[in-house]
Amino acid sequence: MVRTDDDSGRWAPEDPWRPPPRHAFTDDASTAVVEEAAVALTLLRSPMQLGDRLAELHALASLLAEIDARLPAVVTAALEQGHSWHKIAGQLDVRAVRRRYGTKLNTKDDTR
Repeated sequence: MVRTDDDSGRWAPEDPWRPPPRHAFTDDASTAVVEEAAVALTLLRSPMQLGDRLAELHALASLLAEIDARLPAVVTAALEQGHSWHKIAGQLDVRAVRRRYGTKLNTKDDTR
C-alpha cells in the first residue's frame, strides 16, 4: 500500500500488474512474511514451544527446506513461460542457478 498524493492520509493499493523487482532482497515485507510463517509453523508443530529459539530454528530450517524443494519446479515453470536464464539468475544467486540448474542451461536459449 502507498499513501495517496492528496492530503486525506488515505492508503491506496499499489499497481498489482507491476513486475517483480529485478533481484531478490530483504525488506520489512519479506521479514514480516518469514516471521509470520515461522510462528505459524511452530504453532502447528509444537504450540507450547512458541518463543523457544530451538523451535524457531526448526521452523526456519523447515521453511528453507520447503523453499529449496520448490525452486526447481518454479525455475522450470519460469522457463516454460518464456523467462530467460538471465532474468531467473537475477532473482537467485547466479552461482546457485548454475550449480542447481546448469545441466538444463542451453546457451543458445539464454537470450530469451
